[in-house]
Amino acid sequence: MAKIKALLAGKQLVYHRSMNLTKIMVLTALVLSMAALVALHLSIGSINADTADLNRRAAALEQNNSEMINDIQDLGSVQSVIKIAQKELGLANPDAVALRPES
Repeated sequence: MAKIKALLAGKQLVYHRSMNLTKIMVLTALVLSMAALVALHLSIGSINADTADLNRRAAALEQNNSEMINDIQDLGSVQSVIKIAQKELGLANPDAVALRPES
């Protein structure tokens, strides 16, 4: 085994060359670490996309909730009763005139 000697501040340091097995182990650890980082990066991208989608859905639900609260508050008014009678029950105002186009 070859040794490399160096002198540092009057002290002798001896470095041994790495064995092939150690090099292979370090390289394998490096490759596995890189693979783990890539997998984490992909997972983070997926989580960010899911978060954005959930935020959009939450905003839509909040808008829908606000509209429903307004509808509930208007339920006792005369306009609300007329609107429900026309839209949901198909009733018409007795003073209304229905026009049919000529065929």
